[in-house]
Amino acid sequence: MIASIVDVGALWQTVWSAALAGILVIVCCSVAVLGAARAHEHRSAGRGAAAAGPWMLLGLFGGASMTAVVVYGLVLVVS
Repeated sequence: MIASIVDVGALWQTVWSAALAGILVIVCCSVAVLGAARAHEHRSAGRGAAAAGPWMLLGLFGGASMTAVVVYGLVLVVS
C-alpha cells in the first residue's frame, strides 16, 4: 500500500541529486577560497603577480563554477 503512495524511485533520485549538488557546491567554493587565499599569500610575501597568477586563475575558476552550479540549480527549480 505504501509503495503505491510513495514513488520510491523519484524519492531516491531526489536524495542522491541533493547530496551530489551539496558536495559539488562545497568543492567549488573550497577551490575558490583556496585560490584566493594562496594568491593573497604570494602577493603579500612580495613574490609578485607571476607567482600569484595561477592561484588567481584557480580562484576565479572556482568562483565561476560555483556560480554556474547555483544558477543551474535555480533554473532546475524554476522550470
